[in-house]
Amino acid sequence: MATLFFTDNTVLVNFAHMRRLDLLANVLNGHGAWSLTVSSECHLSSRQPGLDALDSVGFLGEVFVPTPAERIATQIIRDMMASPGDASTQHQGEAETIAIIDERQLAALIVTDDAGAKAQATQHNIRVITTFLHESERLIDASCGRCGTRRVSKDSCRANCTCSTSRIGTTGDGCSRWLT
Repeated sequence: MATLFFTDNTVLVNFAHMRRLDLLANVLNGHGAWSLTVSSECHLSSRQPGLDALDSVGFLGEVFVPTPAERIATQIIRDMMASPGDASTQHQGEAETIAIIDERQLAALIVTDDAGAKAQATQHNIRVITTFLHESERLIDASCGRCGTRRVSKDSCRANCTCSTSRIGTTGDGCSRWLT
């Protein structure tokens, strides 16, 4: 099994809130990994009420510390991900993880729910898994306002919609409300 890297602490925080970090530990079965930045994020988050379990997520294995070359690559990737006004630490874990995997040519996947991280990882030929459906795969929670196409993916609704208009409902793409 390939190593599964966590690019930030969002997924971990979500499982910690549900008090189900054990599920991740079972799924990873000793194949989890994280970078120094992600480890630090978890440590900081563990100070928040209900998140103390984040301070002991040993199932993620060793902390990968970036080399000087990986730090430079991290900054380049982070700058590509950032938008004007982003904090200097925003996207750091994602960029650091991508740089480490890319520079060391690791057989690894990243676990992220961040679209920007997914895009950058894909550009570096790193496979990505997420914990939720991507927006284009979300199910509609209502039917097309004209033809009634219901509970299909956004793309499938566009393809299967029998009405002739492309701007129906609140999303302007032929479908109405999406599940969040």
